[in-house]
Amino acid sequence: MGPMASEAHESLVSIRKQEEALQTALEGPVSAYYAAVQEHSSAKDKYEELNMVVESCATSLAEVSEQLDGAKDSLSEHTGSMDDNSSVVRMKQGLTQIKRETKDLDLQLGITRSRLSVLAQDPAARAIRHHSKKANSSAGMDEESLD
Repeated sequence: MGPMASEAHESLVSIRKQEEALQTALEGPVSAYYAAVQEHSSAKDKYEELNMVVESCATSLAEVSEQLDGAKDSLSEHTGSMDDNSSVVRMKQGLTQIKRETKDLDLQLGITRSRLSVLAQDPAARAIRHHSKKANSSAGMDEESLD
């Protein structure tokens, strides 16, 4: 058994030396592998965390989109009722005409007041005016046709 044990011992020593050489040779790549596994794990955790944030943002965006669609529909209904501008235009034209007629009436009222004040202050003009009114009515003419 001696030579066999010696041969086995030498084989074991040789195997240990090869194992140590392999460990030394693979120490760098194995530690790089473990670092890469750790980095992958960190990246995966960060990805899952950011994925949850993205899902939350997507949910919020969907809610905002629904609100925007509702606002668009409301605006569309409102705009649809405002598309027929002809009534608004006619109302503006009518208002302009009323303003013009009001100015004309104010002018006529001012002229009439002025004439009345002149007549009230001048008794001779009142008498002439009264006399000419009688003459015009007997001749079939009214006062406005003289003015």
